[in-house]
Amino acid sequence: RHGALPALPVADTLKRESATGMIDETVSRAGLHAAQTPQGFPFWPLLAAHEKAHHLGKTEFTDDAAIAEWAQIPIKIVPGSPDNVKLTWARDIALADERLSSAQHRFPDIRTGNGYDVHAIEPGDHVTLCGVAIPYDRKLSGHSDADVGLHALTDALLATCGAGDIGTHFPPSDPQWKGAASRIFVE
Repeated sequence: RHGALPALPVADTLKRESATGMIDETVSRAGLHAAQTPQGFPFWPLLAAHEKAHHLGKTEFTDDAAIAEWAQIPIKIVPGSPDNVKLTWARDIALADERLSSAQHRFPDIRTGNGYDVHAIEPGDHVTLCGVAIPYDRKLSGHSDADVGLHALTDALLATCGAGDIGTHFPPSDPQWKGAASRIFVE
């Protein structure tokens, strides 16, 4: 078992600086890669490596691959992507925002909402579910027609819009909703 490290071959010319701040040499790019994330490793060996490094006070690692390398966990380089931007500096976040807000990278506006509803049962002659009266010797108790299906749907739609819940828009304290057909809540 081994780890996986997405990486790109280094394209920039690399220079080594001397102690005096002057260029000491040009470093060959042959075999050099810029590591990216996410990186993948077998969990237990990597956890053991982190714990051992912590116990020994080793703090010079800059990513999981460095710890895995130190712990002699084999690592396979896999092709990275130049679009996988590393967020290290404030300007990196600004660049990512710019890239993600461009028309070609615009995400669809997807919203979801959850809804539920409960009512007590009392004697009656039918239960209304999603606008359909189902003959039964009991009914659901409620201010409107107590249609739990449409009430849950109304709640989900309102949650999707971020517009509160059914009780906010159709409170049981408001007499205009007494006995109302719940389909009007959805409409």
